[in-house]
Amino acid sequence: MSDLYPAVISLLVAFGAIFGIEIYTAALHTIIAVIGLCISNSIKPTLISLLTFVMQLSVKNSPFYPNRSDYLYTGWRLFVVLAIFIAVIIGFSAFIYRNRVYKRTFLAFGKGRGYFALLFAALLLNGAFYDKWTLSSLLFGILNAALLCVFPVLLYNGFSEKENSDDIAGYFSYLSLLVGLVITAELFALYMTNDKIFAEGSINKVEVALGFGIWNLVGNSLIVLIPLIFYGIAKGKHPVLYFCVACAVYIASVFTMSRNALLVGTALYFICILIYCFYGRYQKFFRFFALFIILLALVFFATFYGEIKKLLADYFNRGLSDNGRFKLWGIAFKNFLSSPLFGCGFFGLDVDDSVLYSFGPVPKMAHNTLVQLLSSSGLFGLFSYLLYRFFTLKEIFTRLSLKKTFMALSMAALIAGSLVDNFIFNIYPLFSYTVSLVIIAKENEERAKKL
Repeated sequence: MSDLYPAVISLLVAFGAIFGIEIYTAALHTIIAVIGLCISNSIKPTLISLLTFVMQLSVKNSPFYPNRSDYLYTGWRLFVVLAIFIAVIIGFSAFIYRNRVYKRTFLAFGKGRGYFALLFAALLLNGAFYDKWTLSSLLFGILNAALLCVFPVLLYNGFSEKENSDDIAGYFSYLSLLVGLVITAELFALYMTNDKIFAEGSINKVEVALGFGIWNLVGNSLIVLIPLIFYGIAKGKHPVLYFCVACAVYIASVFTMSRNALLVGTALYFICILIYCFYGRYQKFFRFFALFIILLALVFFATFYGEIKKLLADYFNRGLSDNGRFKLWGIAFKNFLSSPLFGCGFFGLDVDDSVLYSFGPVPKMAHNTLVQLLSSSGLFGLFSYLLYRFFTLKEIFTRLSLKKTFMALSMAALIAGSLVDNFIFNIYPLFSYTVSLVIIAKENEERAKKL
């Protein structure tokens, strides 16, 4: 039953997105999730909702770029959206109060709480004393501070004391498999129904957009799942299924037309295969498969080079072009110089819409985490983030295990991708990242108790 519930929720999400009935599926999804929050002693059943809720947005009704539809914000649908928002707040508040999650706050992450507090302060102070500071910068800073610094602590304490890191990691791997199938199904449906996606035999990158995001966000959302699904090969009941889905998710990431996803995803895919070449019960299979897939790829690429080059022309045409990022970083650095201590705020990056566009509640950003923090939060923000990153690396490499390795690889996909994009500040990608971080911290706590 515990495996069936998230599968049903995933099916509901995919159904809503593909057929454009998300207002109905979201309402049903919310009712189910809130009931679960009100009766459960663990956040575990709610994880699938956290990971998939935004993915039920359909392409035609999405409020995000490129469609920017007002479908969800007009007429009776606006009241449904507000009701969903209020219900979610009530559900989480009830869960936190009923399970006394707030009383266990200081049990989470040990000495790392200081790093969280410092980063929290830096994000709140973004743009402080800048003459063009806006309230929007503060609100966006609060949102990111909550997701990066408060949410991990609440999630950590949201699991029941009976649930260990092995149980949570195994379940998370299964959820990642389902999320991967949802995104892959939505992407497949897009290719089947959008006549504009093929331009003279080549994939039109601009048309590769799902309801919850464009090509780069969809690509990163897929590649962060690859290591998590691969972990299920070692710990799941059906290793063949996990392996096949991991391969399907990787292939789907290639067809998002995101160069970021192609480079980082390919590296992750082969790192995961390499790990199993020397670990676990299936070493012989993975050694054979690694050699086979490399030879097959070479033969396939050589045989169909012309067709591949035409179909995936955008990859070949753009190559490693910076696509205006160096110019963008230069503008962001000038922002930093004008207010070096606390930056110019998240909404302080003044760039023309022809160069960069905003994405929903996310402002125009520098497409590099470090440069963005310098621009928006100054030296204090960058220093706080680097200390926070030091803490996460310390958590990972303290008695490194297979579980922590795959969780860390998933986190690395988000962090590495954010060096040329702004996934960390795109709000939703932090959910999967945070679950991985919590699992790593819980394993460290369990080991510390045994010493």
